[in-house]
Amino acid sequence: MPTGELLRSDDDTEWLLPMYYTPDGFFEHASQYSTIQRSSDGGATWTEDVMEGTLGKLVQPTVLRLKDRSLLAFFRSRDADWIYKSRSSDDGKTWTEPEKTELPNNNSGIQAAMLKSGAIAIVFNNLQGAHARWPLSIALSFDEGNSWPQVRDLEPMKPAGSPPLKVRTLLRGGKVGHCLIPANVASESGRYDPAGGGAMSLQAGLYA
Repeated sequence: MPTGELLRSDDDTEWLLPMYYTPDGFFEHASQYSTIQRSSDGGATWTEDVMEGTLGKLVQPTVLRLKDRSLLAFFRSRDADWIYKSRSSDDGKTWTEPEKTELPNNNSGIQAAMLKSGAIAIVFNNLQGAHARWPLSIALSFDEGNSWPQVRDLEPMKPAGSPPLKVRTLLRGGKVGHCLIPANVASESGRYDPAGGGAMSLQAGLYA
């Protein structure tokens, strides 16, 4: 399953696509793993590099290009414990052993984005344990994902009668826009400006 935006290799000769496999079905976690797919012919053919340390646990990678041109990946955890991260210095061919971040995960999808300032924004559910989906939060890191000093709820709690939500984040003019998409219901949307002044605050959730 493709999981993130298409990246270009550092020398601009290949497409890089983060994805993960579910060989025995979505609910059979033991055989699942993450990869980077790469194509040098505009998507006609693909090869893959397995992301080490992901088998049986870490899926749905969201990958960013850092200022030093290395790649940083964040993963959803099938154990519903933490968001994990891994780094590649050879354009996604090999990866460091994944390590947990300070941010919780509930075995639901996450999405990271690089802001113009160099800060990293990540949208996630700020709790552990499977099945729960609120609060939906955004966190900022100013040191390439080593710490997350600012976190703010986008949706502190589930509105009464609300169906499950899908999350989309967009980067426009240095701002992170979020779009919450209920099934068969008109979308809600919002925007957070990191340069807008004032500290981010947390209304609910595990990580503050």
